This record gives sequence, C-alpha cells and structure tokens, in this order.
Amino acid sequence: MTKASAPGKVILLGEHAAVYGRPALAAPVQAVRAHAEVLPLDEDRVKVEAHEVGVDTYLDEMPDTHPLGKAIRLSIKEAQASGGFQVSVASDIPPASGLGSSAAVSVAIIRAVCEHFEHELGADRVAQMAFEVEMLHHGDPSGIDNTVVAFEIPVLFVKGEEPRPLGVTGRFQFVIGDTGEPSPTKELVTMLRGRWAGDTEFVDALFDSIGELTNQAAACIGRGEIGNLGPLMNHDQTLLETLGVSSPSLDRLIRAARDAGALGAKLSGAGGGGIMIALVDDSSLEAVDTALREAGAVRTIQTEIGQ
Repeated sequence: MTKASAPGKVILLGEHAAVYGRPALAAPVQAVRAHAEVLPLDEDRVKVEAHEVGVDTYLDEMPDTHPLGKAIRLSIKEAQASGGFQVSVASDIPPASGLGSSAAVSVAIIRAVCEHFEHELGADRVAQMAFEVEMLHHGDPSGIDNTVVAFEIPVLFVKGEEPRPLGVTGRFQFVIGDTGEPSPTKELVTMLRGRWAGDTEFVDALFDSIGELTNQAAACIGRGEIGNLGPLMNHDQTLLETLGVSSPSLDRLIRAARDAGALGAKLSGAGGGGIMIALVDDSSLEAVDTALREAGAVRTIQTEIGQ
C-alpha cells in the first residue's frame, strides 16, 4: 500500500483579484487533510473508491470530466503506470468551503499514484497537474489552491509566476469559521468575469486596491507586525463586499469575530458561503472561537503561520 496526503489551505488576502494577475497570500492548513491510498489489484483495471462522495467504480467507467478520474489518468500518464490497482480517497476537509478540498484531493491522488510506481515528482509538477483538475472544478481558477497545497508552505502568489515563499517573522494565529454553506466558486468567478467585462475600469480599480493591500500584508507578516495586519484584512473585506462576493452568513461571522476581539476578519476563498478567517492573539483566540460557534459556524479550525 502507498499512502499520501495533502493539507487544506486558506487565502489570507487577494482572492478573486489573483485571477486577474494581482498577488495573493495563502497558507496551508495542516489541521485538515485529504488522503489517498493505492493498492495493487490482481485484475488489470483501476478501481476508484471515494465513499464520502459516493464513488465506487472503475476508472474506465468514469467520464473524462470527473475530477477524480482526471487526477488518476494524469497520474497514470505521468508515471507511465500499468497493471491494475485501487485508489481510495478520503478527506476531512469540508468540500466547497474555501479550504482547498478539491486541490488537496488531487494532490494526494497524484502523489500516491506516482509514489506507488516509484516516479518522483517535485512540488511544482504536482501543482501543475493538480491545476488541470482544478480547471474542471472552477473553470478559470487562479492556481493558488493547487500551488499552496502542493508546496505546503505560505506563499505570495502571482498567476503565471513562480510562487514565492512568504517570509514570516513571529507567529500569526487565525481562527477559521465555516458557515456550512457551499461556496459556489465557479459561479462567482463567472459573475465577476461578467462584471469586469461590463465595467473594466471600476472592477480593475478594486482589484488594484486588493493587490496593494496584499503586498502591504506580505510586508507586515515579514516584519512580524500582527497589529498592522488586522486592519488590512478588514479593508480587504470591504472591497470584497463591494465586488459582491460576501454573504449574510459570512458577514455575521465576521462581525462576531471582530466583536469578540479579533484583530481583523474577512471571508476567505470565493465567498458566497464557505469560510471566513479571523486574526487573533493568545488573549482573543478562545473568545473568538466561541463567538463564531455561537454566531452559527458549523465548525471552527485553528491554524497559524510562523512560530
């Protein structure tokens, strides 16, 4: 048996603007992971099991547009694999939440299959392959999810460029609050594409502002300025609301986090549901966690970058 896994991810600043070439900050979330296992089979077929999403079938019976099938086929081609084997997938990353579930599943599958056939892959190649699967999920993804999940380090990401490791001074703690409502990434990306086409100057100005905040946030993190990062997150949330990608449930959790002492709070990911993140310190962490649950979060996850 060959096993591999991949973490979730969280976008700190820069979502949506990253699709249009502006920078984004993102970090892995090690508290939740996707897992893939590969076992040899006596029969000359590839069996696929992912019980959480109702998949129990053979690869040759899966359409080309099925993301799990796509990830496995890419891996077989890359590793020049042959013979029969079984791929089993499980994940504790909430799907459609903004935590990078689809990218993590793809990365785990790619790693497990290629390792099973003793084909070594660098993180950059894993990210490239996972991006091909992300296109099925999201239509026009930025590439940030597959990049962060494959490299498993905080990054400053610009579409089309090599990801840059994010320098971190000190320790930055976050509480993630999950609304429990699916985040319709593909629909929101399409909606913003239409807004951008209809009023390019206005939407580009918003994206420029988000990009500037993101660069400022990267500098704050690099200098260990936790107190300066919070207001940048709050400002970014205001811009995302102007773009129309927040939601009442996200707004409620963000407000609850700020009222409980969070240094900053914003949606994370595509929006329209899914997750939000709150920047906290030791004195506010538990109060914010509790406030999010009381405000309706179906789960909270504590994560951090730096040390």
